[in-house]
Amino acid sequence: MLITKRTHIQPIHIPPRLHKKALLMSFENQWYIRKIYKEIIGLNHIDHFSINIVSPNGKMSVISFNPSIIYNMVSDGSYLYNGTISPTFYENIDFYKWDQCYDKRFYKQIKTDVEIKNGIEVGFVIVQRINGFNILFSFASKQKKSDILINAIENNNEFIKIGYHCLDGIKNIYSQYYESQEMFLIKKPAHIKPIHYEPNLIIKKNGDL
Repeated sequence: MLITKRTHIQPIHIPPRLHKKALLMSFENQWYIRKIYKEIIGLNHIDHFSINIVSPNGKMSVISFNPSIIYNMVSDGSYLYNGTISPTFYENIDFYKWDQCYDKRFYKQIKTDVEIKNGIEVGFVIVQRINGFNILFSFASKQKKSDILINAIENNNEFIKIGYHCLDGIKNIYSQYYESQEMFLIKKPAHIKPIHYEPNLIIKKNGDL
């Protein structure tokens, strides 16, 4: 565990604020989520997919094909040091690799627990911001020498379309946990802007990019 009752190491980036049922959403609706996401699993070497939705109140919901990943991260406290779900990244950057966001002090452990133990070779996040929501489309591939990252960089519109297709399918799941129905107003933008990838992304002290 990265955190114990006796020690607490301050994260270098802003920790996410998780919805009180963030860990349960995917487990409670796993059959339906997998039915929707299986439509895109296998396309473009995609082996894992998750939609993390940050509502206008700043709380994050997680609707994942593999809910054990986020469950284990929260259980051992490593989510505080895994910047893939930190507002430091998703509020400022549109496209980033998972391992670019790991706290360097715990890089090896997070890389092992999140990627290696799950057989993942590469993972990345594409962020969409609309109507006060931050929507994180998180993709991963288990295939060695996969060209998924290059494809996503060069053809990110295709991956964004995949993300919105799945988002449409899980809006009913998300709405179970919120009184507001604003999520149903979110549609795929008519014109999707190209996303820039920063391969040498560096995080500095106090969460500044």
